[in-house]
Amino acid sequence: MRRTEIRSFSEIAAASLAQPSATARDVHSAVAARVFGLLGPLGAPARLLHDGISAASYRMTGAALRGPVRAGGAFLARTAPEGRPIRDSAIGAHALGAFNGIVGDRLARDHPEVALDLAFRRRGRDSPLDAEGLARAYPEATRSLAVFVHGLCETDQAWRLGGRAQPRTEPGCGASWE
Repeated sequence: MRRTEIRSFSEIAAASLAQPSATARDVHSAVAARVFGLLGPLGAPARLLHDGISAASYRMTGAALRGPVRAGGAFLARTAPEGRPIRDSAIGAHALGAFNGIVGDRLARDHPEVALDLAFRRRGRDSPLDAEGLARAYPEATRSLAVFVHGLCETDQAWRLGGRAQPRTEPGCGASWE
């Protein structure tokens, strides 16, 4: 796994861990707003004190929940050896495909290191989509063309599920599955 991926996943985990605190804060604020709304100007001093204390409490709770996970992720990202991209392993590609299928737009916006871009792939790696890159990726290519498009929440690794690991030739089409 790459260091940038470690950092991104730790930030995502930290935010997910702190999310119940944010939900509780929002519910608390909505209930308090109704009660203080009924009190009108008479409740203004208490509301000012209440809102300040509750905002600080929820901010500290969120920070306490996020902090250790973020710090651990930052430490690992600095000290771990730089590995292969997670999408280059079969398990990592399946997990990233599902994750991107669920929250892909937010990943692309907030954590592009783990967002999957559209790519032309061969044997689990990105390949250039120009004449030279195609010639290197498919030196045995013929004039026949077959295009396979996987479904949502999947990557190119989905074509390997349930299949044989060794290349084979399909009868009648000459296409090789890897």
